[in-house]
Amino acid sequence: MGLTVPTNKGANGLPGDDQEFEELEIAEEELIDAYVRNQLSEGERKLLEKGLLNSSRLVERLHFARLLAKEVTSTPQQQPAAADASIDLSDVEADHVPWWRRFFGPAFRPQPAFGFALGVCLILLLLGGGALFAGWVKLRRDSQQLAIERSTLEQQRQALERRSAEQQSATDQHNAELLRAREQREQDRKLIEELERALTQGEQPNSQRPAAVATLFVFPGLTRGGEGHELVVSPGVSKIKLELGLETVDYASYRAVIKTAQGAEILRQAGLKPRSSRAGKLVALEFPARHFPPGDYTVLLSGIAPTGAEPVNDYAFRIASKQK
Repeated sequence: MGLTVPTNKGANGLPGDDQEFEELEIAEEELIDAYVRNQLSEGERKLLEKGLLNSSRLVERLHFARLLAKEVTSTPQQQPAAADASIDLSDVEADHVPWWRRFFGPAFRPQPAFGFALGVCLILLLLGGGALFAGWVKLRRDSQQLAIERSTLEQQRQALERRSAEQQSATDQHNAELLRAREQREQDRKLIEELERALTQGEQPNSQRPAAVATLFVFPGLTRGGEGHELVVSPGVSKIKLELGLETVDYASYRAVIKTAQGAEILRQAGLKPRSSRAGKLVALEFPARHFPPGDYTVLLSGIAPTGAEPVNDYAFRIASKQK
């Protein structure tokens, strides 16, 4: 038989049309089958063996043709003597053994459905791997976005807590100021009521007249008889109230000693509690006006500590009488 193979191919190296491709496939199958059955002439065998050197596809088909012939016939096929052959086909086939056949070992004999199943598995593996990689990329992107959002929410929460603490502090301070102002208004109201009662009952006997109080606020450390430290006592005043300003409140209670300009002690009061007013922290003490004639006086203020009395501040004031 003649060794003829169609060679009409397109520009891309493939057969020109489906008819020519089918004819080529049929011709190759007949040629390989004739080779396996030892039906070729010596010249045709050498020509085919030369083509096997340049085509791994023909080597594969030759291998499967031998396997098929072995399955069909139980007797082994006799190979022609190739003492004078210029090509060792075992070497050619060994050079073109696929990687997957080397993986399974030389004893492996693939069935016809094996190639199809292997191709399907490879396709499924590629599709599944691509989907898995895309899912991993999406999950990583979502995780990063979630971390950014969580950090932003934490910063917003901390800012809200700071603003809430500042507003609470401002509210507490405002409430304290309102409470002090309310207390001061209440004291002023009582004082005004006492003055109004004293004015309306001015013609009543002294035994029925309410006690009038003259109040003086004194800052610490000022000179005796300084401006603003003189208390004018009218004839109707029966009590004098001194309010001694405090720079700091370091003691739970205080003691006050009042002396004349000559150093004679006139009054001593202990257990005085500090309190707050619109003017600040102070200690107040009251005493009868009749015991303090006009003149200069000094107040020695001490704090009561577990170890005893400790000096705090000195206060100076003057009492002047008001003529009727």
